[in-house]
Amino acid sequence: TKNCGKIRNMNTLESVLMFLAPNDCLYCNQEGRLVCENCWNEIIETVPSRCYVCKKSTKHYQTCPSCRKKTPLKRVYVVTTYNKKVKKLVHAMKLGSNREAASIVASYLDENAPYYESTIVNVPTVPAHYRERGFDHSKNIAKSFARCRDLKYKQSLIKHNSSKQVGKSKADRLTQVKNVFEYKEKLNSKNPILLIDDVVTTGASLTEAAKTIKKAGAKDIEGLVFAQTV
Repeated sequence: TKNCGKIRNMNTLESVLMFLAPNDCLYCNQEGRLVCENCWNEIIETVPSRCYVCKKSTKHYQTCPSCRKKTPLKRVYVVTTYNKKVKKLVHAMKLGSNREAASIVASYLDENAPYYESTIVNVPTVPAHYRERGFDHSKNIAKSFARCRDLKYKQSLIKHNSSKQVGKSKADRLTQVKNVFEYKEKLNSKNPILLIDDVVTTGASLTEAAKTIKKAGAKDIEGLVFAQTV
């Protein structure tokens, strides 16, 4: 892999913005980067290998045999817990519309995730959130990660429902995401897919997105997530 390290994978727009108006570090206020070199390793809390659905301990982040009946995802690698510092970075990206934050998340994925030979697909942001932020943060994360790893990125998964899941129960989340995704083309069953998302709570959106990808023809589907709630 190229291994983009501590965010060497910004696109041209992000590089220009960073030059003209550099961010201050979210954690120590040092000017220059949203997460400075000194704070880089301080925000990550490693998640033990476990099933992303029920959180039972498994090997290599595999989905446990019981939950495999509910999801096409063979395993979901999670980089960090959704701790207070990680939450601050995610909020800068999603609530503060900070593009550099998305590239930083992608760099954390690149530094920590295992080797893949998959096509990258992201769990998409609903159009209303895209308009609010001016960009699709999950798309930016996935494209940056794909660039770091020299992997192919496909933007074919779309989301129709605009219902917000924040604060909803697991049952409500499962109901909300039912049939909200659509994949716009057929997939080659021999081509493995890596589905990327920023934060997973119940796993409802990730699971439903994977089901849609499976219906489009994919058989080998894994997940890669930046953070998971404890």
